Amino acid sequence: MSYIPFDQLPPSSRLWVFALDRSMSEAESLQLLAEVSSFLERWTAHNVALAAGCELRYGRFLFIAVDEAAAGASGCSIDELYRRIRLLGETFGVDFMNTLSVFFRNDAGEIVMTDRATFSDLVTNDTIVFDNSITSIEALRSGKWELPARSSWHNELIKVTSN
Repeated sequence: MSYIPFDQLPPSSRLWVFALDRSMSEAESLQLLAEVSSFLERWTAHNVALAAGCELRYGRFLFIAVDEAAAGASGCSIDELYRRIRLLGETFGVDFMNTLSVFFRNDAGEIVMTDRATFSDLVTNDTIVFDNSITSIEALRSGKWELPARSSWHNELIKVTSN
């Protein structure tokens, strides 16, 4: 096993979400996916090929998942994944590793990245947020990634206003 189309991975597949600090162009997106797919075709854990796939959504979010039913990603293989993603970030001039930022859709539907301190000034409980902490394809497919802030951990960041 090696590369599996993302939509064919089972719901139990382990998922990593890498959020980009800017949108990628169509050409960049295609090149990025080709690079990541090539890596995943060769990705192993303890010399066992991993069944993995990837997808880029909205030009901002890179999903990488592995079906751990056959072979699971290990510490070394995960380190290898992060090294490769970091190098791709340098190649494309994007930051995949900024886990302190939060992402949401503004009133115009555009994806916005901000810091946690500013977040509560920009959103409401109804604002659509992206929960990049999900860890399975099941969570992604069941709507736990893109959802109203009130239904996500993001709700804890929204300031409570008293009347």
